[in-house]
Amino acid sequence: MKMDGIDGGLKKLLRSKKNKEKYYSAWLRLNWATVCGDEFAEKSIPREIKGDVLFIAVQNAAWAHALLMKKTDIIDKINEQIKDIVISDIKFATQKLQTKKNIAAEQKTVDEEWPALEEQDEQSIRERLKIVDDQKLKEKLYSILSLAKRKKQYDKKNSGDVCRLCGEP
Repeated sequence: MKMDGIDGGLKKLLRSKKNKEKYYSAWLRLNWATVCGDEFAEKSIPREIKGDVLFIAVQNAAWAHALLMKKTDIIDKINEQIKDIVISDIKFATQKLQTKKNIAAEQKTVDEEWPALEEQDEQSIRERLKIVDDQKLKEKLYSILSLAKRKKQYDKKNSGDVCRLCGEP
């Protein structure tokens, strides 16, 4: 969980306090389960760091209270890992979180309602990705680009509104 390698290089690039806060907020989201445990990570998401305060979105008041009981431990774990910013307080706010169940429902909607890629679109995406050597990265980019194309086609089909300049939805 210690930051080194690419993380260390990025850390050097982020000299301003604002950029550090954004970087460490993203880092916390990626490492949240390690900081607070899997059970709490499923019910909460670190949103942002402002100054010395970490803002966390929590599924409901009961989970906010449970996290409040672990507040000191969470702050200590974070400060142990992050040396550039010191967290001295955590603020909790309840809100609807994107859970695995919600994501699965959205994926089902995408699979059922968004049109499949046409062969020419698939080939076009694959052609654009020929310059990417890393296979995992190539697969992720293919997934993102194909979903974007499918959404664009869906929006175009289901929306009468198009841009007057470019003709896109």
